[in-house]
Amino acid sequence: MLADKLGCSHALRRKREIVQQNFQWEIEQLKLFAVLLTTVEPLAFKIQELQPQATVYSLTTIDQDIDYRQLNQATTYMLGEKVQVLNTGKSAIKNVVMLYPWGDMEERRSGASQRSGKVADFLASQGLDVTVFTIGDRQSNWQGQIHYRYFRSTFAQGALVQKIYQEAFVSWQKMLDIAMADSVHFSPLSYQELTENWLPWIYYGSRFDHKFQQTLERIIDGADAVLLEYPFWAAIAGPICRRRGVKLILTAHDVLAKQLPTDTWLAQVALAEELQALREADAVVTLAPDDQAFFQSHNIASHCIPIGLDTQAAVNLPAPEKALAELQAFDPSIDWRKPFCLFVGSQHLPNLKAVEQIQALVQASDGHWQAIAVGSCCPPTQQRNFFALGKVSDSVLQALYQRSALVLIPLEAGTGMSVKTLEAMACGKVILGTAIAFRGYPVESGVNCLINNNLATYVGVIEDIIQHPHQYEQLGNSARNFAQNYDYRQLYQTYLDLLS
Repeated sequence: MLADKLGCSHALRRKREIVQQNFQWEIEQLKLFAVLLTTVEPLAFKIQELQPQATVYSLTTIDQDIDYRQLNQATTYMLGEKVQVLNTGKSAIKNVVMLYPWGDMEERRSGASQRSGKVADFLASQGLDVTVFTIGDRQSNWQGQIHYRYFRSTFAQGALVQKIYQEAFVSWQKMLDIAMADSVHFSPLSYQELTENWLPWIYYGSRFDHKFQQTLERIIDGADAVLLEYPFWAAIAGPICRRRGVKLILTAHDVLAKQLPTDTWLAQVALAEELQALREADAVVTLAPDDQAFFQSHNIASHCIPIGLDTQAAVNLPAPEKALAELQAFDPSIDWRKPFCLFVGSQHLPNLKAVEQIQALVQASDGHWQAIAVGSCCPPTQQRNFFALGKVSDSVLQALYQRSALVLIPLEAGTGMSVKTLEAMACGKVILGTAIAFRGYPVESGVNCLINNNLATYVGVIEDIIQHPHQYEQLGNSARNFAQNYDYRQLYQTYLDLLS
């Protein structure tokens, strides 16, 4: 019995008078139980005095949640010889915890959340109990077979920690520039440039957040294995996993340090943090062969598991007329019969730059086509032949893929593999993009895509595709066939091998 719900304790908390008759009735009820549980320690002592024949457990709480180790101890006492001890051998992996540092996992809009989400979906489909621990203000909940648990930090000193590290870095940067002036030259960064970058500062905030560390320890406590998405929490999760004998698999979605100018000390610090984080793991997963080779050059072996999609769902686009009706209902102010090229992206700096390029291309066109941007890469906007829709539903996105003349991906920077590139290929679309747009994919320009790094020639190529769609039909078909090799059900089997 959980004794926290006693009427007497409720009355005391509310500073109300205890009804003696009700109190005596509750005392008699307690005599019916051999084991009593409470999360209020003073109440545990008082109950033990009143009921010396019972076993009373005071369960400590962390962030208003029960310490499950103590609950397991109490349960074991109650069940006695009926308790079955779980075999913790290699074949006994049952409970998997995924640690995801962004708050968008349930939305599945960004490339990272889509990939990590599909990994969680796959493992759950294989009979594993999957818990996703992430950050945010949402309530913990179940989505299908996956338990989502959220952490909201109340660590008020996070900004101060970042500022201290930044100030210290400025001093170290000056010292290193002086000490190594004759041998190595790195470009200095201003204090403003330091604060504008999120690397490497993201590694440090959680290291001083005691509440976060306690919560993470409790989350990992019941796990047989931990999947850490991105390296930011490795300095905390690694030691916890080692103490508990829990396998830690870290997925490096890309080489994060490459997002910084390579000729700066800041990039070197970010790389050092990244490599140290990877060394905390029992196994490392990379997404692209280039990333795998880069980490191998630093003596870190990894398993390359590319991005996987539900290719079966991607081929089920709505019929053209049904897609047209969907889009007209979504926004009747846009002429959806007019040819358009499509760009889909999150609020990532290379995507923001790509949107600017697309806007420039539209302005330079003859006005016979328009461009549509979808996602958090651009706030809702309408200007001459350019429309940014913001985040849209899955059905609207499917309709956009169906009606688009081509998908445009003019990325000039970026790391890792692009989920949106593969998604467009799975939909059988003609894709015009830079080499960076197809990074990590063994594609061939003119066969299953169009690779063109000269953005000045894009307008002519776009207009040719729109005017002669049948000449490019085979390109889209080949793109769809290429994407079939990236079905997540096949690719993510490797995670089962790593878990076992």
